[in-house]
Amino acid sequence: MGGICTRLPTAAAVSVGCAKNNSGPAYDFLSSAHTYARSGKMASWHRVRFAFSWIVLAIVGYLSFAPAAGQEPGAPQIPVGPQLIPRSQGDREANYLAEHHFILNLRVLDGTGKPATGLGLSDFALLDNGQEKQITALREARGVGAPVPPRVMLLLDGWNDTSRDLRAVRDGIEQFLRGGEGPTELPISLALMTESGITIDDPTQDRNRLRSELASLMRLAHPSVCEAGVGYSMGMGQGSGNRSGYLNCLNLHFTLSVPMLARVADQQVDIPGRLILVWFGPGWPHLSEQRFAEDAPALKEDFFDYLMKLSDGLREGQVTLDAVQIGGPMRELNPQRDRDLQGTDKVTSEKQATAASLSLQALAFESGGMVLDGQGELATKIAACVADAESYYVLEFDSAIAKSPGEYHSIEVKVNKPGLTTRTTKYYYATP
Repeated sequence: MGGICTRLPTAAAVSVGCAKNNSGPAYDFLSSAHTYARSGKMASWHRVRFAFSWIVLAIVGYLSFAPAAGQEPGAPQIPVGPQLIPRSQGDREANYLAEHHFILNLRVLDGTGKPATGLGLSDFALLDNGQEKQITALREARGVGAPVPPRVMLLLDGWNDTSRDLRAVRDGIEQFLRGGEGPTELPISLALMTESGITIDDPTQDRNRLRSELASLMRLAHPSVCEAGVGYSMGMGQGSGNRSGYLNCLNLHFTLSVPMLARVADQQVDIPGRLILVWFGPGWPHLSEQRFAEDAPALKEDFFDYLMKLSDGLREGQVTLDAVQIGGPMRELNPQRDRDLQGTDKVTSEKQATAASLSLQALAFESGGMVLDGQGELATKIAACVADAESYYVLEFDSAIAKSPGEYHSIEVKVNKPGLTTRTTKYYYATP
């Protein structure tokens, strides 16, 4: 069978490799090759590798060889090395302290599910790997009354959801917007992910504007889902019923989707305040089918590296990720499996890392967000996600100093009041 070579269209996404057959060589397109090994009629597939260094080199190479402004395209280019900015010892120490100073957004609820307000610093205890750690600052935030009001982003997944699912999401958002009059309580932005990238509208509290933007995004959505024996993916066309097309499609959806979430998180790092990101749908494939080959050590290392980067991005961007499930052909709705993912073993090293470690549900749980099954009124689920930003606590502490990069640290926040529960970021990876 001939190879399929696909390059993702956005700089933020990681490119997928090409298929390899028995008689021909493997092609490598930025990332390490995505190959399968055949034995008779059975094929085992290797999940695609992320390759961060090659992406950086490609970008640097492009910038290095691009003609300077006002210069003829054929003129000799004078290489320009990196410009080093000298920093004093005080600047380096300040930067070091800032990198290890963490902010957590903490939701505290009573036994009835209502937010617990009026708590002070003495009411909380922060446990880092089971050891109590000093909380350096604590303040209560109440929606628009917070120093920097939180924002909400409602993201339609036009890459992994079906047309029917997207229509259901549209109807749920419209019902949510009809549930009140005048401006929304918090600024809301709408976003759409497709194979071409992510479109994010500016946040607004104007309900009519949100309805208009929702209609515009729906017109841009052209779902491309994977079905057994069929590959509908970025120029692949309809497959001939073979397994390879389906598995390649699953791999491609995973490879595009995860970097898109990382891109959203990275964009939030320089924006003050908290973001509630509501992602609709089952998310990307977990690549857990038996037809996928066992992950090689190098691949597990890539998964772990990306998990660390994505975990840091969500925390530094103050992004709380909520996953509102709908179901669909990409991954059938399975609430029990989603709960199992939330209780997955700690990913303390590359040995525990898998594609499922980067699933939508696992990342939502890690960020302190919710995984909602989507059954019943979707508008009610949206309201529950938005309510997270209406009353919460902002906690600050200095992280542990690791002996080596990637040291896993669990986080637990306890309250000395009976009947109260907390929800926040579950862990972080410490750095030296």
